[in-house]
Amino acid sequence: MAGRGRDPREESIVVQYEPPASMSPAEVGTLIDHTAQMRDITSTLVGLAVRGYIGIEERTERTMMGLFANTEFIFYRRGPREDWIELTEHEERYLTALFSHAVPA
Repeated sequence: MAGRGRDPREESIVVQYEPPASMSPAEVGTLIDHTAQMRDITSTLVGLAVRGYIGIEERTERTMMGLFANTEFIFYRRGPREDWIELTEHEERYLTALFSHAVPA
């Protein structure tokens, strides 16, 4: 009856801040809980911005003598569609949908 009534020995937990090299943050998030949640979709947006496929600009407008603020985000596609060859299918669909009604610059 060795070990009876004792807490199990704690093992080190290695924190991993990046998804595995072959998976995007959205894929990992969906795999963990078997559902695509808003944070998974947002992680795709941020991931594409970090990798240089889109630019995100924050614009804040003060109203009512500076008491209130109206913030909006502007998304810019960086580079031509031909540069999307390294994207996964869901990332390419995401960009296509995001810029489907975009006004040409």
